[in-house]
Amino acid sequence: MAKIALISPMWPSREDPHMGIFVQNSVQALEKQGFSFQCATVPGLRRTPTEKLKAHSRLALEISRLGTYQPELIYLHAPSWFAGLAYLLSRLPKVPLVLHFHGDELFPHSLVERLSKPLVRLVSQRANRIVCPSRYYAQEVEKGFGISPKKIVVSPSGGVCPKTFYPGDQLAARRALGLPKDSFILGYAGRLIPQKGLELLLPTVGKLREQGLAAQALVVGEGPLTNYLQTTAESLGLQEHLYLYPPVPQPKLRSYYVACDQLLFLPSRPAESLGLTPLEAMASGTPVIGRRFAALPEYLEAGKGGLFSPSLSAKAIAQAAEQLRALKLAPEEISDSVSIYESQLVAQKLADLFRKCLAEKLP
Repeated sequence: MAKIALISPMWPSREDPHMGIFVQNSVQALEKQGFSFQCATVPGLRRTPTEKLKAHSRLALEISRLGTYQPELIYLHAPSWFAGLAYLLSRLPKVPLVLHFHGDELFPHSLVERLSKPLVRLVSQRANRIVCPSRYYAQEVEKGFGISPKKIVVSPSGGVCPKTFYPGDQLAARRALGLPKDSFILGYAGRLIPQKGLELLLPTVGKLREQGLAAQALVVGEGPLTNYLQTTAESLGLQEHLYLYPPVPQPKLRSYYVACDQLLFLPSRPAESLGLTPLEAMASGTPVIGRRFAALPEYLEAGKGGLFSPSLSAKAIAQAAEQLRALKLAPEEISDSVSIYESQLVAQKLADLFRKCLAEKLP
């Protein structure tokens, strides 16, 4: 049984069940493939400088203990946060280093990510393999960091488990959540941040209601835009048409997707290297209104899993929503359109990569 040391600054916690959930899912799937893991991770979201300091101090302690594990391969997620450590690991003899990029390596957002970018580029050139969540980001990394495409492997962030996300009874889901059964529900799930088009959700619902559709907004998550959503709902007179829920674990999230008629996902940052939320929604049979940007066009095919809005305006999105309603897409067909992203297939490909790295015995 090959021993893998995993280092990741993201991992789910009880308070933040979605934070790094795909990292945890990948580990569990790879353990079934015959790998043994020793993990050094930071669970949950760090909201204050003190929390960040404590979390990374604990992580440093966990990393220091990995040496006694004597790993045969090191699997490092989001190396921007560990650029110095990643560089040292890249110099270890006969221990393959696999980096898993997330998006901020090439398109940094925080000060730490911006400062570490030159070193991340150096480390990526020394690593044995680089895992990217999409073809889009793989091509960006190849161009931006000057990496040979032979070193880059596309693996879509753990994929989507068909036992967790699959089509269901919409009316039953709405009854369970206390949602109106006859309304049109436009949903959003994930961090409540402006980089995913969330600020357009309520204006779009308002436009749809002006057109005579009994539209509602369903939001699952938390983040900086929580208060904005509530105040915007009040200013637009939509406070009774906004259903706001805190983050829920993956097994429960499916019910929210199934309850929605459509999901809104409009990324604006090039660091959006995949987008698991729309994949989960589509696997659950819910179509997506998206934007032709970043990785989304790789798996959202217009007329099969949803539609693209022609522009980032409430009017254009509302028109796309009406057009999507008229298509009457079958939930099973929507789910089938993303079947190549099933977690078992993704885990098998990642396991093959690890075995290849171990067999090569590269310095």
